[in-house]
Amino acid sequence: MKIYKSSSFVIVKNCVYALFGGAAAALIASIWLDWQVAAAIGGGLCLLMLYFALFGDRISICIDGDSVRILRGQKVKQAFLLSQVELSAHIKTVDSDSDCTLTARYPDNSTKSIDCTMLGRARFLRLLDDLGVTNQPVKIPTQINKS
Repeated sequence: MKIYKSSSFVIVKNCVYALFGGAAAALIASIWLDWQVAAAIGGGLCLLMLYFALFGDRISICIDGDSVRILRGQKVKQAFLLSQVELSAHIKTVDSDSDCTLTARYPDNSTKSIDCTMLGRARFLRLLDDLGVTNQPVKIPTQINKS
């Protein structure tokens, strides 16, 4: 059995974003509101973002033979057999931040997307290797010269 868990680096990075996001929200709110109200808004936003970074968005993916389980916290959010789905992946990287998505297509053509961003790019790529999702087509951005 292989288990892929959220990257500590991504968790810490999201916590830092939460602190700066809360401070920015408080600063902006203080333009129109009393400083105590602005601080409460910024603090509340910071706590909400910290909750998602530390608990809400954490992901674990367990691969046991043909069985795959996706857990958020301790709850199984999705489970499937590799032999019954077609998997594809999408990685979008902007300024060294990568959004990683795994998509499962079922025999009835329904799809489920799994946000794997909290794994981090390197773990996500190892997960794809273990799932056999390799050698996918790569989109290369092109620029058309209109002169």
